[in-house]
Amino acid sequence: MRSLLFLLLAGFSAVLILPPPDATGVQEPGVRLRGLASVDLTPDGRFVVAAGRKDRSVAIVDLAQDPPAVRNLTAADGVGRRPIQVAATAAGTVVVHEHDTFLALLDPAAGVITRTVSVPLYCQDVVWDPVRQRWYVSNKAFDEVLVFEADWAAADPPAIAAGRQPGPMALGPDGRLYVGNRASFDLSVLDPDLGQEVGRVWIGSRPEDVEATDTEILVTNHGGSGLSLHNGVPLIQDDQTDIENVVTSVDPSTLQSTRLWVDRGADYSGLDVLNGGSLIAWTGAGDSSIHIHESGMATDETVSLRMLQAGHLPGAWAPSGLEIYANTRDLVIVGPERILAASFLRGTLIDVRRFPDGWGVVGEIVLNEVGVPITAFQDPPAVNFTTRQNGERYFHTLAAWRRGQEDFTCATCHPDGHSDLRMIYDSAPDPFDPDSDQGPERHPSARFSGVTLPLAWEGDVPSLLDFNLEALDIHDVPPANGVVHTDVAQFMVFYERTLVPGPNPFPDASGGRGEALFFGSAGCSACHAGPWFTDNGFYDVGTGRTLNTPTLLGLWERPTYLHDGRAATLRDVLDPAIYDPGAPAHGNLAGLSEQDKDDLVDYLLGLRRPPEKRNAQQR
Repeated sequence: MRSLLFLLLAGFSAVLILPPPDATGVQEPGVRLRGLASVDLTPDGRFVVAAGRKDRSVAIVDLAQDPPAVRNLTAADGVGRRPIQVAATAAGTVVVHEHDTFLALLDPAAGVITRTVSVPLYCQDVVWDPVRQRWYVSNKAFDEVLVFEADWAAADPPAIAAGRQPGPMALGPDGRLYVGNRASFDLSVLDPDLGQEVGRVWIGSRPEDVEATDTEILVTNHGGSGLSLHNGVPLIQDDQTDIENVVTSVDPSTLQSTRLWVDRGADYSGLDVLNGGSLIAWTGAGDSSIHIHESGMATDETVSLRMLQAGHLPGAWAPSGLEIYANTRDLVIVGPERILAASFLRGTLIDVRRFPDGWGVVGEIVLNEVGVPITAFQDPPAVNFTTRQNGERYFHTLAAWRRGQEDFTCATCHPDGHSDLRMIYDSAPDPFDPDSDQGPERHPSARFSGVTLPLAWEGDVPSLLDFNLEALDIHDVPPANGVVHTDVAQFMVFYERTLVPGPNPFPDASGGRGEALFFGSAGCSACHAGPWFTDNGFYDVGTGRTLNTPTLLGLWERPTYLHDGRAATLRDVLDPAIYDPGAPAHGNLAGLSEQDKDDLVDYLLGLRRPPEKRNAQQR
């Protein structure tokens, strides 16, 4: 049994000092899964605030104390159902809650939420503008950025239209707002004075974070920026062998982009900048890496640390021998000598320091609820988390994929179980069906994957377990000592069964007319039947291929539409012109008036999942 040192503070959490792991590996401490998605540092440098979206909590870390003290605020304190982003600014600290219709204003010193501000569902990020004395809040459901004055007083604030599903933002050195659009794969340039978009920069895949230096805008994204397009959507070729993890640099004066630091880690995510760009750091979530670029380095040079290498943090192993990782989803630069990286799956802040001979990991600050026990390392290694938690960890951290190049995970194409919305085309036949002729296909959402069996567009995979086993094989996850990773595939099933869309932000605005058409003359319900809006059948609806009937639940969050993305909007789905001439009709589209189509779109956007137990039909 390994020795651990726990330094406890009354009313706070523990600081965990880790010994270096040995060659055989050790088990992670049994901290509760928190889902640390965002961290930020207050301007005075005293407090780090972290959002834990999995257990509806916010952690406040007091760095002035030694060891740092941690205070947790929970749902009972008003932190919301899914805190995903924190912004600690000179004008105050704001916590963004994706699944609640409010922002929380937080006093880190007092450890209390002082006020809430009403906003729509699915706000993603918040930025303070010290010159104009305004707040900007991105909202992915309505493709806009809300503009609040300093006092947050507006009940109905003005909004600036952005691209599809805007998320991360940064205020540039030119005073313009740069917004990463995760469904249109680009960067909106907004002029707050004009109240409109004045430019658009192609990024090439889902922007994960945006930061500004004194001279440029930096965007983390995995997927590259040089991909070809199909129906206006990035097209990945040859079984995903051209996926790249890229930091994109944008010049504000020309809006020209440059690719930097390609493939230093897997699934680039969080990004931070110190002193206008003298120190830049970002994370690789998939392989638990952080990457550091400092003034004086050549343009493409970095220092890269893998959190689980010898001398850093211990990892954990599946019974079949596959290593799992910490998933460093975000980080904050505390100063020129210190970085804290948030582990999404360990529930800790990984403490990285500068030493005379370079950067290294010194330990972790555990952001655990008061009173929750933390177990010691186990020897021999043993998996002591729940099946669902282990499944989530494998899903987000299988970083040995694609012939050992360690460059992508399940979450690369299915972030948080959703879809990156890109297209894929294999020059070879469909790996799931070697006799088929596979054309370009959109990455499907893994949400509701358990209720649309059999799986794959062609419907030739009978279960989630079979799908996972084939995915492990296709993407060359090597067996350990010849043992197939059946245990990993089964763990992921337990996680995948929990994947459902969040609350729907759209009401049915058709006044019942859309529902009447859906179940009546439009003929939609003939195939999109039952509580999950699918008959689990297979049809050629005019696209030239016989494919499965997808569930219609959560349509609002997964543009584009149809298997090859030929319909940019739901309205386009109802246009017979996009289908092959002479092919079977996709319902009775020809008989619909323009008002009928508008009513159907309103109904489809507002669809809710059934009240039954959500796993009732999942296998």
